[in-house]
Amino acid sequence: MEEIMDFLSKEQIKWNFNPPSAPHFGGLSEAGVKSLKYHLKRVIGNSILSHEEFLTLVVQIEAVLNSRPICPLSNDPNDVETLTPAHFLVGSSLVAVLDPNYIEIPMNRLSQWQLVQRMNQHFWRKWSSEYLNRLQQRPKWCKGNVGFKEGDLVLVNPSENSDSLKWHLARILKLHPGKDNIVSVSHTPHLTATECARLSTPHLTVTECARLFPLSYPNGNFWNPVPGHSVN
Repeated sequence: MEEIMDFLSKEQIKWNFNPPSAPHFGGLSEAGVKSLKYHLKRVIGNSILSHEEFLTLVVQIEAVLNSRPICPLSNDPNDVETLTPAHFLVGSSLVAVLDPNYIEIPMNRLSQWQLVQRMNQHFWRKWSSEYLNRLQQRPKWCKGNVGFKEGDLVLVNPSENSDSLKWHLARILKLHPGKDNIVSVSHTPHLTATECARLSTPHLTVTECARLFPLSYPNGNFWNPVPGHSVN
């Protein structure tokens, strides 16, 4: 035990333990669990799943949660790779097999496997949309001229039919401020229509900043995955 303690101290590794029966002390680490429960209950609804089907769905949702971008891996303008929770688990980002869009297909025409994939796609659509909106609602942005900078790596609001685990990333090449020369964000949140950014991606050249989302939060501001619940 002393050898382990000496090694942890040398590597500046600190362990934080939760009290028994008090998972809310885990803070942000428990936020992902709460997010899973919140949306999982809604995508399953009244459906009855076998143990294997439920386990498959939970593992796929685990991949969704672990695919979210945390921060850029480099400052290279041509590099849009990001660090994700999956890097700490498997050493690389996660990819998913492309499946047809089962959400638009009537449920009575789907097999049981396809129904599970439909639930996973529904979870991805609802969770990723809420996650991006929470990223944009940063209190720091409401205090003045605080916002994007040229060279920032940002998330781009995807279409509704975006594939699971596929995050749209781009670097800002040039900013075009509004007439007031201030990047102002309301709680809605929306920017003025004249504010846009020129992005380093072949498929998207100019877009309004309302469709861009930062990768992370300032210190002390965490994403709350469930409306009305605090994760601090």
